Amino acid sequence: MNYKEIVNNTVIPGTLSNAEKEVRYTQLGKHITSLFPKRLYRYRCCSERHLSAFYKDELWFSNGSAMNDDFDARLYYNRKVIQERLRDLRLENRRKDFISTVIDIDKLPQNVALVPGMVEFFSNIKQMPIAQIYSNYDHAVQWLLESTDSALVNITNQVQRSIKFACFSETYKSDLMWGHYSSSATGFVLEYMFDRQSYECSREAYGIVALEWYNLFPVIYDNNRSDTTEYVWFLFLRTLMSRVANTKGVVIPTQWFDSNFPCPDEFMSTKLALVKSKEWKPEKEWRMFLVSENPGLNNEKFSQVICKPRAVYLGRKISELNEKIILDIAKEKNIPAYKMVFNDRSRNYQLKARKIL
Repeated sequence: MNYKEIVNNTVIPGTLSNAEKEVRYTQLGKHITSLFPKRLYRYRCCSERHLSAFYKDELWFSNGSAMNDDFDARLYYNRKVIQERLRDLRLENRRKDFISTVIDIDKLPQNVALVPGMVEFFSNIKQMPIAQIYSNYDHAVQWLLESTDSALVNITNQVQRSIKFACFSETYKSDLMWGHYSSSATGFVLEYMFDRQSYECSREAYGIVALEWYNLFPVIYDNNRSDTTEYVWFLFLRTLMSRVANTKGVVIPTQWFDSNFPCPDEFMSTKLALVKSKEWKPEKEWRMFLVSENPGLNNEKFSQVICKPRAVYLGRKISELNEKIILDIAKEKNIPAYKMVFNDRSRNYQLKARKIL
């Protein structure tokens, strides 16, 4: 199988044990290792923020909504399928099955009972008249049917804002990239090495738990967006249950959802952010994803970790002042510096680097 097929076939249901999940991720990781370019590059402009990040060894992550591609990490779903399933929820057998999942539990499993608020939640549900439970359920389904589009937009926006990644390129020689991402060659490029031996990103700050070599993936360029209908339907069910509970002032803990309504594919958010239009293919992009147990970090638009670059490349048109600033930083870090120049002996459109430090 090729890389695209392996990514699409890597499914991580929430029902798997951590060991089983690790096996599936490792299989994908082995294939990525075979594709891995030891060095990756990050194009920067000479803004105060980017120069400061270079000086402090900060590697910044942005969510999908902050990217220059409006489709980045954006859900695609079959709206008709979602509406049909919502209408099916009004069928009496579906109605009973859905509600019984919540109320017909004599004893909570230990892993659920230990979740703060769960015992009180089920106690409140069981004390409600059955007619009221059905009424709340019907009201929630009707609300979703009447506001399908706005609900889907809300879910899409939430997902796009929750996926956070940093972008790299396989090359520092692209004139196109220098033009787009380094202010028409007036900026700079940072070189990073992400092989398993030299990987230096800090994982302790901010409660980061999964910033590993296998969280770095090459982008898939395709004319078609990933179909995430099943994932969206799963998110809809969570929305429905939350709305039913909220009518009584009850907030359902995430741990309860994970135990009773597990995600069909925990890898979907990553897969979603790995597919871009073929129009972007010349960028030869790789993406590193940030995963953290810190809710505050996950809700930020931008987050950063510490990761020291191995070299810096200056644009052909960089100003004298910015060149001096960057060279001073490079000297302090004891890393080499290069400046991009034309390669007049070549017929291709690639630039070449001349070492200046």
